[in-house]
Amino acid sequence: MFNNILMHLYYEYGMNITNKGVQYLAQAIEEVYRDKMWVTKMTKLYMFIADQNGTSWKTVERLARNEVKKISDNKLGEFIYRQAIIIKQKQKRKRGNEK
Repeated sequence: MFNNILMHLYYEYGMNITNKGVQYLAQAIEEVYRDKMWVTKMTKLYMFIADQNGTSWKTVERLARNEVKKISDNKLGEFIYRQAIIIKQKQKRKRGNEK
């Protein structure tokens, strides 16, 4: 799923998928995709991602926010949630077309 999200961010927004901020953003989107309850606990989500990457939650939040600012006026949490919804809808359409 992570690689699919990176490709989505690259093709839809032209994001450089080698940037740490984009990778943190993709991780956040993936976690919200799996469990939307993360949306109510964004700081804990950043802490979870930071623990996985050996960095601080503030670094995760700052780098991801900077990437979102380049392409959208949305707040970081809103962008993450919207992208998780968009990707989920694409997955449903893809499964529907395979039947």
